[in-house]
Amino acid sequence: MYTNAKKPIFQVAKDLKNLPLIQELQEYRTSLDLYRDLRTTSKRRQPDYGVLADQLTLEMTAFSEEFLMFFTDPGQVPGRQDEPVVLATAMSRLEHLYRAWGFRLNHDPVAPESPELPELVSFYPMKSETRRAANFEELKQVQHAAERAAEETMERVSRYTRWLRKKRQVSSATEANVYEMLIGVAKFLHQQETDYLNEKDFKDIPVIRALRKAHKAAKKRIEQEPPTIDEAKKWLEWPEFLQVVQHLEQECQPFYQHGTRRSPSAIAASIQRFLIVAFLAFLPPDRQRTYRELEVGKTLLKGHLDESGRFTESETGRWYIHLGYGDYKTADTYGVQWHQVPSILEPMLETWLAEHRAVFEPQHNFVFTQKDGKPFTTAASFGSVFKRAVRRHTGQATTPHLVRHMLITYLQLNDASDAVMASLAAAMHHSRQAQQQIYDRRKPHQRVQLAESVVSDIAMGKPLTQAFRGKPITVESLLEGFCELEEPQKQQFKRLILAHT
Repeated sequence: MYTNAKKPIFQVAKDLKNLPLIQELQEYRTSLDLYRDLRTTSKRRQPDYGVLADQLTLEMTAFSEEFLMFFTDPGQVPGRQDEPVVLATAMSRLEHLYRAWGFRLNHDPVAPESPELPELVSFYPMKSETRRAANFEELKQVQHAAERAAEETMERVSRYTRWLRKKRQVSSATEANVYEMLIGVAKFLHQQETDYLNEKDFKDIPVIRALRKAHKAAKKRIEQEPPTIDEAKKWLEWPEFLQVVQHLEQECQPFYQHGTRRSPSAIAASIQRFLIVAFLAFLPPDRQRTYRELEVGKTLLKGHLDESGRFTESETGRWYIHLGYGDYKTADTYGVQWHQVPSILEPMLETWLAEHRAVFEPQHNFVFTQKDGKPFTTAASFGSVFKRAVRRHTGQATTPHLVRHMLITYLQLNDASDAVMASLAAAMHHSRQAQQQIYDRRKPHQRVQLAESVVSDIAMGKPLTQAFRGKPITVESLLEGFCELEEPQKQQFKRLILAHT
């Protein structure tokens, strides 16, 4: 030990990492998932206030089951006008429902009339009462009664949202989610009381109109609020993320540096970690649900895809991710999608499927699996594999969804063409508007740098083509740069353009 005292401390640490015992202990620590989640917010953790599963009454349980069925049943559900949602979305609404019930039972100054099923949204049989009305006066009474039910609901909801803001310090995003849940409850309650032949999407139900108005206001406040999460603890530049992928690939080796063979489960865990992260790096990153639900023979196929879009399965073909209706969030808008798995990933993917996946004895057909053989059923369980892998190499609490923001921001900062960004939006299954307003995380000063440079270069007499530094000039690119200028700069730009015409 004394001989190491003369070495620099970083060299001592490097030597220790190469010891067989240290390497095996490091891997054992990783396998135990001892990396605690990095806190990205300064908000104080507070105890849960929602009703727990063992506190649910028979009435609450029955309501919950019917509520879930109403929104997730893939068949034709009478009264449901929307397409069914995935189970994860419905469960998120159910979680907010349990919290609202907890508030009504334990924190609301106005006690619920029915503790067995605390009322949240006041029900009024709009269609039934309208049909019973014999004259115009009675129709007005029906309308007034429905509006009173809406007002009663909003008073109840207002007490809840005020309490959330004051006692729980929730963000407007959380408040918007509460309203989304309440709109779902209102739709469920009024499924037989909406005149869907004359009014689509429950627009004839006053309480739903009132909740939607409040929901819209909460969403608008989101844009005005400072972020509650310190993104600096989560953000990676795209080259940094690609370095993580390289490190994870190197970890897939079957032997330790000192020559001892790693266990089959350790090798399998490394390969799965690499593939999960690599899919997000080598393909236009999709929402994590696509990879969590990836299934051979259904959404992961091997074969040939011709120019007409016809696919033929073949063992000699390439691997494709095939997403149909119901397989991803915006399928109703973007339809059936085919994404070819990059050739660089195919050898590792095939090795995983043919050999290493079986180590965990999976009890399902999904490509990726938990170590106990169960499928990843939630975004949190799947995302934790990604988060721990990235944090181990960078110290950042990056999430799979943030990767979408990271790539778009990187390309925008490097002046990617409109054609590239439009194609990327289609591949990532969102609109150009969403790309620009949601996923583009450039800072305000970064957004205007190109426009400032253009104006400055033109003012100095440089040709327009030089001012754009080789980037193709299009009407769209000119308009985009112009719109990002401050008003004085816009006026200066107009004068300069007129002077050159």
